[in-house]
Amino acid sequence: MRKKSFTAKLAAASALVAVALAGVADDTAAAEYYDGKVLSLIVGFGPGGADSRWRLVAPLWAKNIPGKPTVIVKNMPGAGAVKAANFVYEKAKPDGLTLYTSPWSPVGVLIKAPGIRADYSKMPLVGAMGVEIMAYARKDIVPGGITDSIQISDAPKFKMGGVRPSSPLDLLGRLSLDLMGAKYTYVPGFRGAAKMQAAVQRKETDMTNAGTSSYISKTEPTFIKTGDGHPLWYYQPANPDGSLRKFDYLEKRMPGFAAVYRKKFGKDPSGIEWEALKWLCSLIIPLTHVALAPPGTPEEALKALRTGFSNMAGDPEFVKASAKAFGVPPSVVDLDQAAKLMASIADTEPRLKTFYEGYIEKAR
Repeated sequence: MRKKSFTAKLAAASALVAVALAGVADDTAAAEYYDGKVLSLIVGFGPGGADSRWRLVAPLWAKNIPGKPTVIVKNMPGAGAVKAANFVYEKAKPDGLTLYTSPWSPVGVLIKAPGIRADYSKMPLVGAMGVEIMAYARKDIVPGGITDSIQISDAPKFKMGGVRPSSPLDLLGRLSLDLMGAKYTYVPGFRGAAKMQAAVQRKETDMTNAGTSSYISKTEPTFIKTGDGHPLWYYQPANPDGSLRKFDYLEKRMPGFAAVYRKKFGKDPSGIEWEALKWLCSLIIPLTHVALAPPGTPEEALKALRTGFSNMAGDPEFVKASAKAFGVPPSVVDLDQAAKLMASIADTEPRLKTFYEGYIEKAR
């Protein structure tokens, strides 16, 4: 019953999104709602990581929201964005002036992780963006320096930095390293990509994952091109036909994980860890950042927010600014598609849920 109920709720949310987007034209009520107001975007990580994308979005979203409110970004780090999600769900006024804007946790939803009290199915979805994710390591992780990603399997024991055991970035890193047979120690507790990058550069840890914005704008120029770091692989979601998606701009920088695995072992990856990795890639990469409103937010506010986000996606200023800041055009997700991706968690195979529960517990 729980499964059907969850799916039904998100299907209803999806329907509401479709209805809202169908009438995005002239809406005087929506414009009046935000005229002269301040909209706060709550990002669940510290400065320098996930918030950089929302700081770029803030003024351009404001420009496209009917009524043109002032949009500001506020950092509320803690528990891998769980603190921020719980705050917006439980304490923020449902007046359309406070939103949760951060990466979400599909695995946290799947296993009903302790501490996650926010029910995403009850938080109206108003915007979504996808971000590609890649792994990198210190070059000196092996004697003489890494020259090929397959060498990670032969590296002496090293440290992988992360946020917390149920973090999507951490799970992608652990699953890929385990599939490669790497000898590593998992070190959680960092507050976002910026902190993890700094730890790798200071030799406190040796390997971590990063999203496009962090990697291309910060890690690549200050760590990879200096010769101190080496790109390992990027993670690939599945296409509708089951094949793995390739990103041309990343292929120029590093191989996809499956290609590294095949080069090392002479066969395609398989097994429960590979199934878990593919499942997570197909949810978190196409749908990385979500903008969610508190339950009970007025419909006129939701309509204005969705209108603004939809219009922003096609705004040449937004496309240009994103490409300049992050090296690639923005990946804004259709809200109906985003709602369906979130709803698909309810149909996840029970064996994957059981696997993730044990895998996360093992890392605590």
